[in-house]
Amino acid sequence: MGKFYDVKCTHCGYTFRAKYGGGRANDDSLALKRKFEEGKAEKGLQGIYDSLRKTVTEREDRHNREFVTQDKNQTDEELQEALLMFKAPWVSDPWYVYECAECKKFLLRKRIKLICDKGTFEEQYVKCPECRNPDAAPVDEEDFRPRKLENTDGSMCDAQCPKCNETLAVLTWGFWD
Repeated sequence: MGKFYDVKCTHCGYTFRAKYGGGRANDDSLALKRKFEEGKAEKGLQGIYDSLRKTVTEREDRHNREFVTQDKNQTDEELQEALLMFKAPWVSDPWYVYECAECKKFLLRKRIKLICDKGTFEEQYVKCPECRNPDAAPVDEEDFRPRKLENTDGSMCDAQCPKCNETLAVLTWGFWD
C-alpha cells in the first residue's frame, strides 16, 4: 500500500502529487521480480540489481556519492519479518519523491529496493530530467505530511515550493494500492 499527498503553494500556485510506496505483491511486482532474476529488466536498473546481488555492500560512484544505501535503522526483527514476508531476495520498485540539488524541482520516480539476508538496500540518487544534474536526492515522506500551524486555515507541510521557496499546503492525502 502506498500514500499520496497533493500539495499546493499558496503563494505562487505550484502543485505536486507526492507518491510513496506501491501496491502489495501483485502480478506486476512478480513479473518485475522475474525480469530481474532472468536478467531481462531495463539495462540501467538491471545493472543496479546485478551489482546489489553480487556485492550486497554499499557502493559509491566516481564522485564518492553513495548511489545505493543500506537501511541502517532496520532492526534485526524488521529484517527477519521482511525476509519472511518477501521470501528474500526480493526486488521492488516503490514510488518515491526526489528533489534536484540544482534546480530544486521535485521528481516522482520509482526507487529500486532489494531485500536480502544482508539487509534492505535502496538506490539513493537519480538524474534530474530537467537540468541533467545527477544529484537528485530522496525526500522523506514526513516532509509532505500535514502539520497544523497556528494562524492558518489549512494544513501545511515541511516541504518547500521549488519555485518560490514558500511552505506548501496539503490539499488532500490518503492511501492507494
